[in-house]
Amino acid sequence: SFPLPVTFPASMATGTDFLSGYPLLGAAVKTAAAAPASSAPLIVEPPVSPVVVIIVACVVGFCYTVYNAWFTSQASDQVGKTGEGDKAIPMSAEGNAGNITEINSRLRKYAGRISSGAMSFLLYEYTCIVIFALAFSAVAGTALGMLTEKDRGILTIVAYLIGTSTSLLSGWIGMAIAVYANSRVAIKCYDKLSSGFTLALSAGSVMGFSIMTLALGSLSLVICAYSYYFEGALDTKDN
Repeated sequence: SFPLPVTFPASMATGTDFLSGYPLLGAAVKTAAAAPASSAPLIVEPPVSPVVVIIVACVVGFCYTVYNAWFTSQASDQVGKTGEGDKAIPMSAEGNAGNITEINSRLRKYAGRISSGAMSFLLYEYTCIVIFALAFSAVAGTALGMLTEKDRGILTIVAYLIGTSTSLLSGWIGMAIAVYANSRVAIKCYDKLSSGFTLALSAGSVMGFSIMTLALGSLSLVICAYSYYFEGALDTKDN
């Protein structure tokens, strides 16, 4: 666990009007402020280790991401009655009466073109980002290494590239699920707007929770790994 040092100035013993609505907290502040001054700070131990909180958050976020991706994949990408609760789309409204095969073929073709265009955009964008990330990390790491220590410069480059990779992976996941859910959401909206909204929200949650899970997990691993090099950096008792 990481204890949190908490100190209270003596002036808070009388100026606690802002805590009038919180009697327990106000009593604790008055007691701590009235206590004899000591060089050692008051250590408040968290009830649960931050490591446990991080692990649980990452596991829950990953499971919820997988569930939303699965839920999105269950939606049909074809028009017509695919279930008891679905409406049959009027063929006359599609400009090609009676030919549902042709309509589904067009849906898949347009969805494929959207997906292909999105991935082409990502490829170009990611190429630019990778070039910039490599150049910037090299300049920043070299400058920091010259100003401090060589090892710190190298570790800075590694941390920056890990963060960039996490961001790129999250962006790819988000784009992939967005174009995958595109036609499915449109079809669901014809059946019922609320169904389309639910599906769109589920697909969007895949990107949101994947970013949270990947960012929290990678950052925590970097902190734990670097704590061995920066020995004592997380020890608040001595700092």
